[in-house]
Amino acid sequence: MQLEKNNRRKSITTQAEFDFESLISKFEEEKKEDQKKLKNKIIPLVGIKNIGNSCYISASLQNLIHSFFGEKILKKDLQKDLQKDLQKEKVEIFVKFQQFLKKYSNQKDFSIISPKNLKEEMSKILLNLKLSQQEDSHEFLCFLLDRIDLELNPENQKNPSLVSKIFKGETIDEIKCLKCEKIFTKIQSFFTISIPFFKKTQKSKSSQDSIYKSQYSLFFGSSPYISSIQDCLSLFTEKEILDEKNLHFCEFCQKKTQSTKQTFFSKLPKILILHLKRFVVKTDQKSKRIHLEKIHLPIRFPIKNLSLEKFMKKENLENQSNYHYNLIGIINHYGGCFGGHYTANILQKETGKWINFDDDFINSIKIANPSRSAYLFFYQLQKKENEQEKERSF
Repeated sequence: MQLEKNNRRKSITTQAEFDFESLISKFEEEKKEDQKKLKNKIIPLVGIKNIGNSCYISASLQNLIHSFFGEKILKKDLQKDLQKDLQKEKVEIFVKFQQFLKKYSNQKDFSIISPKNLKEEMSKILLNLKLSQQEDSHEFLCFLLDRIDLELNPENQKNPSLVSKIFKGETIDEIKCLKCEKIFTKIQSFFTISIPFFKKTQKSKSSQDSIYKSQYSLFFGSSPYISSIQDCLSLFTEKEILDEKNLHFCEFCQKKTQSTKQTFFSKLPKILILHLKRFVVKTDQKSKRIHLEKIHLPIRFPIKNLSLEKFMKKENLENQSNYHYNLIGIINHYGGCFGGHYTANILQKETGKWINFDDDFINSIKIANPSRSAYLFFYQLQKKENEQEKERSF
């Protein structure tokens, strides 16, 4: 009997050792596989030092650097693309950004660099950008892309800059006069798109349901509803009536008339940056005071195959070879309206793993979906074989 127990213990111990050894072996195999994939890696994983409320800069830069926009700047000598008659002081932001990126790319994984020189240069042009004051990451991103685009293409010439080639898209507003039924169109270009937060509402069936009406809860009755990026895009492209506060001047009627307006995507960028409007202006019903409020609701988002097909007109679809996007990055915001913290989640394309950049702290993560903190989304247009060849040419 005792011999049987001892044999059983040996069997269990041997099995445990076998499982542990196989686990170690599997881990080593995955590590070697990752190392093979990372041989052709262009950009390392580098932390960006927080120099005083600069997390909004770090989160924005990490997403730009780890997209193929960053790779293109490193591979191509963009100095040759600058206009010969352009004075040096007019391209200082681009030069500082390129210098920062080259310094970043020469670092080893998990090292740390400072964005001080780049931030100081930008604060000379953007006077609101204080060295010790936190700003909005979306506003900073818009400024940086607009400024680099302007510096690389100052005369708005026919040859678009690298920024325009990658981030520029177009929307078309279709305005219909309800009196004469004439349709007017207006095309607008963008580097980022701000989409309203979709919040599903439902009438309460009992007095107890009133506790769920807070914006911090998603429950109405017994079934929860979590908004998605697709819901927000549907709301962005939804037909709206231009009422008395926002009447449209009809050229045929020669006066302001009630109209409808609907927005469609007409040209899609290679990298689509979606800015979720978590910060909204509200008016207190009693005091009539205006205040800023943050929407803390979670949002669902597709990691792969975000389709913009239904948000485009048929005639525009014919000119668009692809309209499916994959997620490559996120900027998160934690906190409220007048303070908080920004971090970046980046997809490492070589390994397919998600990396979190929290200033100078770097960590591999499993991405949270839905998320209460996701604020900006970076989606890359899916590539076809012939499009990959075209991409290498610019």
